[in-house]
Amino acid sequence: MLSLAECTSFRYEPYEGAASSTLEDIARREIEILSLESSHPIIVNCVMGTLFLEYTSVSLALDSGEPVSVQELLQASAAYWDDWSERSRGSA
Repeated sequence: MLSLAECTSFRYEPYEGAASSTLEDIARREIEILSLESSHPIIVNCVMGTLFLEYTSVSLALDSGEPVSVQELLQASAAYWDDWSERSRGSA
């Protein structure tokens, strides 16, 4: 889970249609995230547009609620992809 504190700006710019800055409208769109382009401000590339978020601080937690650091998240991601790469070489 990603928690942003003191969010000062939400904006979704669809590839077609008008941009939106209301959280309710953005949530209704059921945005599908593709990738993160920038972390401060957050710029998220989505299937049908781009999401921009500005905030003061951020915290990360597992779905169990246990806090996790960015470094731990990066290490887990690297280990996952290293393992995946090894397994995919073994099946080729």
